[in-house]
Amino acid sequence: MPTSGAARRPSELPPRPEPPVPGECCGRGCENCVWVYYERALQRWKEKVAAVEATSDGDPTVCD
Repeated sequence: MPTSGAARRPSELPPRPEPPVPGECCGRGCENCVWVYYERALQRWKEKVAAVEATSDGDPTVCD
């Protein structure tokens, strides 16, 4: 049992961003489309989860 940290429960991982709801995008290809913001948020989320997994040697339930 590691003494330098506590167990990390999956609920402690950052929450996955929610995609836009139907009708939130107008479909006109706007430069600042809600889908653009969602994709950026999703990429940041993936990076954070990867960092947590790398810190815990691939086990997201354990934090060093």
